[in-house]
Amino acid sequence: MNNIYLKIVAEIGSGKNVVLGTLIKTKGSTPQVPGSSAIFSSEGLKSGTMGGGVLEAEAQKLALKVAHTKTNMYQEFELNASINDKTGAICGGSAVFLLDADPARNLDAFLQLKKSLENHKQGILITQINLFEGGVIVNRSWFSEGEKIPCDFYAEYGLGCEEMAQILQQKKPGIIENQEKSRVLFVEPVYPEPHLIIVGAGHVGKALCHLAAFSGFNVTVIDNRPELATKERFPDAGGIVVSDFETCFEKVPVTLGSFIVIVTQGHREDAAALQGCIKSEAGYIGMIGSKRKIALIRENMISSGTCTDSEFNKVYAPVGLDINSVTVKEIAVSIVAQLICFKNQKPRKEIWCMVLAAGESKRMKQQKLLMPYDGKTIIETVVGKAKDSEADKVLVVTGSHSENVETRIKLYQIQCVENKEYQKGMFSSVLCGINAIPAKVNAVIVMLGDQPMIQTSVINSLIKEYHKKQRGIIIPVFLGQRGHPVLIDLKFRKEINNLTGNTGLRELMELNPDEIVELEVDSEEILRDLDTPEDYKKTIK
Repeated sequence: MNNIYLKIVAEIGSGKNVVLGTLIKTKGSTPQVPGSSAIFSSEGLKSGTMGGGVLEAEAQKLALKVAHTKTNMYQEFELNASINDKTGAICGGSAVFLLDADPARNLDAFLQLKKSLENHKQGILITQINLFEGGVIVNRSWFSEGEKIPCDFYAEYGLGCEEMAQILQQKKPGIIENQEKSRVLFVEPVYPEPHLIIVGAGHVGKALCHLAAFSGFNVTVIDNRPELATKERFPDAGGIVVSDFETCFEKVPVTLGSFIVIVTQGHREDAAALQGCIKSEAGYIGMIGSKRKIALIRENMISSGTCTDSEFNKVYAPVGLDINSVTVKEIAVSIVAQLICFKNQKPRKEIWCMVLAAGESKRMKQQKLLMPYDGKTIIETVVGKAKDSEADKVLVVTGSHSENVETRIKLYQIQCVENKEYQKGMFSSVLCGINAIPAKVNAVIVMLGDQPMIQTSVINSLIKEYHKKQRGIIIPVFLGQRGHPVLIDLKFRKEINNLTGNTGLRELMELNPDEIVELEVDSEEILRDLDTPEDYKKTIK
């Protein structure tokens, strides 16, 4: 699908008159899915597909007419011919397709899309189809992930930031029609080719590059040996970088969609490359090596403070599926097989920890979050445990003494947001934090800043239960009593914003009892926080 849009830019740039056909909607059984696209010229089909067979033949016939008249077409086609019909389609469904006679009219949107894909960024292409008697007008807009989307831009269709994030995550196009069906929005997620960064231009790196490029990966090869990192040696690579391994990732963009495989010439080089990317956003990191070598690198990196235990656990090491591979080519096959498995797995749900640290600590008579605890401060302890968990990111909501609190946790490299209305109570901090979390995030674990006793294992248990039960609210329970932290699916984001605030999140739970899962934990600490000097003295003993 991506190649179609890159090809349409090339066709427009060459001055050729082409028609862009897109399957917009299907019903019942059809040979292709919405979003399938093809380019037609006066000679017929040039590239892509809209399903083949009778459907594509009909689209091609109409495309020739459209190319001649320069008028767009929005057409429904029935696929319910009888079994004896030699020309009709017997799938039993129907399909609606758009034929855009003048894609150059929306060249700006296609150019923006092309630029995003070249920068390894995904996004959403919105095609607005206006239908009126005697004609069809097509307008397209491109929104790259990460840029600020005007959430009310398509308010009349009920399409906002959350809906766009959901479409991106589910990787399925959506169609929205107004009541008169005179205007249609086709909302299509578009993704760059998966970006594989191979660190190491030796024999394994060379075989891996060839197989990965053949399998649809856009490959960048990195090595510190200019005699090996060459286009002649890696003709399938999209990019080649000559760099030392310590700083190589400063020269290559790394995103959530990046795959990194480390196959250098030795364990020191492997460790240097891993150190440079282990804290990056890369969705996949793999490293070659024996179990002994990996254990030694792990021990050294954790003991030196380079990474945490949970961060190293995310590294695929030894890299590749276990297929008893022996030769270089077999090793490359095992790695590519694992990359494909990872790429094609169901979208992973993104979960953040949100630490509420905005209160005035009136009952403690000093800012309790800055009080000593376990060799650090209370807030540092809480943030450290959240950071070591399996949550993807940590957000801290500050308020009272925000500057001092943020200074204490600065080294943890987490995100902070200040609640300037913290005096209105805890729920104001909940709203401040919820609205600061990106729309793509699936769930949030609401943590109290004055619960340094909570263990990372409790946080991980909530995450595990969320993935297992697929319910919206996970509450830890000790001997029948509910405690904190609480995991909340952000499908409730709008509902939370509409709560009165009198009872905070308790109201959300009262309105959605069927969404609650009580998770029994062996940790009395979930029931306690540090409100008073007596609480503090008792806890530190």
